[in-house]
Amino acid sequence: MPADDIIGTWKATGPAGKATGFDGFVKEMEVEPNFIDQYKETVFGAIYSKEGDTWKASVTANGNVIKTVTFTSGVEFEMDGMDGKKYKVKAIIDGNENTEVSVPLDKPGAQGTTTTRTINGDEMKVTVKSNKNTNIEMKYTMKKQ
Repeated sequence: MPADDIIGTWKATGPAGKATGFDGFVKEMEVEPNFIDQYKETVFGAIYSKEGDTWKASVTANGNVIKTVTFTSGVEFEMDGMDGKKYKVKAIIDGNENTEVSVPLDKPGAQGTTTTRTINGDEMKVTVKSNKNTNIEMKYTMKKQ
């Protein structure tokens, strides 16, 4: 499948708190309690577009765009996370799979996460794993809108 399969608007099939492994994952990532409460009820989504070699990805929360980044597949960049912290990110879009490694810059030695998004038709399976403890993961599904 071409990388363009990811282009479009995607919406999670339920709130983040219903994702498989949510509680263990946020504990492993040491997510602040105020963010956990906020995330539990939020339905996240994404909007992807591409112009030339430049990708644009927007994160949505309950239908509203909350963050937009531009990047080139395979090229490392820095971005502000939803928690306001800086991250080093490398996203690779290859066919129907998008792999993103994200490492926080505020914690020396932190290993961050790896997110894999696999597209099959109008369905995107998302798995977010701890790079420190790869047994800790969160999984959810998104549907193309």
